[in-house]
Amino acid sequence: TDANRTLWCWGRGGSDGTLGNDGDLDNDGFYNDRNAPTQEEGNYTDWATAEAGQRASTFGIRDDGTDRTLWSFGEGVDGTTSGDQPVQEGTDTDWSIITLGAWEFCGIRDDGTDQTLWCFGNNKHGQLGNNDDGSVSFGAIAQIGTGTTWTDIELGTGYGCGVLDNDLYCWGRNHDNELGLGDDLSGFASCQVHGGTAFYAQDCWEPELVDGDETWTAVVSGVGQSCGINSDDEMYCWGENKYGQVGIDDADTTSPTPTKIEVSM
Repeated sequence: TDANRTLWCWGRGGSDGTLGNDGDLDNDGFYNDRNAPTQEEGNYTDWATAEAGQRASTFGIRDDGTDRTLWSFGEGVDGTTSGDQPVQEGTDTDWSIITLGAWEFCGIRDDGTDQTLWCFGNNKHGQLGNNDDGSVSFGAIAQIGTGTTWTDIELGTGYGCGVLDNDLYCWGRNHDNELGLGDDLSGFASCQVHGGTAFYAQDCWEPELVDGDETWTAVVSGVGQSCGINSDDEMYCWGENKYGQVGIDDADTTSPTPTKIEVSM
């Protein structure tokens, strides 16, 4: 309920306090696994959202009705605090949306007027969208671009996609057309060959416009593919499709641009 928004975790305890519940350590120095939901140790009741990364870190936003602050537990990532209990990261009080990749983090901050995008962490493929490929620590987190109308953001593996002013943008690694920009990226200013081999394909170091024709409302990203929803509640997917995960009824055929998903009833 709004008055009691608690956070519960379960699964592998690991060595980094991944579950945030200050569990006992075994003889090998690992926290006990939890095979049932266990409340985080702080027993906070104002969690707005939380997300576990592909590694051993969890980030969440706590909203006390006035401030929306950023908290984390588990393995520290590029300057964040490691530990088995939630700790506040930084002093900003306007976080609204967060997303984690493997070793990277992005979030939207909403001050009531502007919705801006902020990222930090690993940046090997330009997945932070800051026109660079050097990692960024949490202490140096900075706004990505100048857009002030971001409404959704999602990190995949080495790349990200987001909705800015109802347009769809993607950036970072493009090994499997996961950016949805098509087969030829030569026309995109921030896209470049990374590593010099076909395997690495091209990376894009800044958000590039994928589709400005549809009115986009949401996007979700995975290992090498993404899907988005428009204002008509229609779903489009793109990227790697070895197992048919793009949903275009043609496994092994990569979808280089957003393809509408048709459902037969």
